[in-house]
Amino acid sequence: GGSAYLVHTEDYNASIVDAVFSLNLLIAIILTVIFYFSAGLIYKFFNLTELFPIQLATFTIFFFSLGGVFKGVLQRELSFKKLSLSELIASLISFFNSIVILLFDYGVLALVSYPLVRGVVELLINMHFTNRRYSLNFDFRVWKKIYNFSIYLLINNTINQASRSADQMIIGKQFGDIAVGVYSVAYKIMLFP
Repeated sequence: GGSAYLVHTEDYNASIVDAVFSLNLLIAIILTVIFYFSAGLIYKFFNLTELFPIQLATFTIFFFSLGGVFKGVLQRELSFKKLSLSELIASLISFFNSIVILLFDYGVLALVSYPLVRGVVELLINMHFTNRRYSLNFDFRVWKKIYNFSIYLLINNTINQASRSADQMIIGKQFGDIAVGVYSVAYKIMLFP
């Protein structure tokens, strides 16, 4: 909710941006570490064949969480051309990266690499576009404002994500990773119209 706070706050200044940056960085590190060390439980729960792709996928949390700050700054500045360009470039690079990994027969790593590379590329491009240095600002009064603004947004997004992912988790648990892969592709094709 930090990037949404940046877009909607009336108190927008460098100190607020640095506070959101610091909070997102802290949350990104904590969540990445939690999910990285929980990867073994996920691996066992879904009876997967490889642990490394799950561990690697946890780093997407870090890059997207941190990237949200730069995205929020660009949205606040109404720099939609820059945002569109960064998303287009990141999508293309991620797509071609995944294809190359797939051609070298690394299977599931091609799937995992797409969001990971996209997160890294978007972060780097948006950092370049915002063109400012960020510093750590642990102002708990600002963090409280961010919390008060974004807690219901966080709850709403968490519930929506869980409901959108529940079917895939059930299929993955009952029928395995290949079935959930086929289901995911079919679901995306259904959403195109």
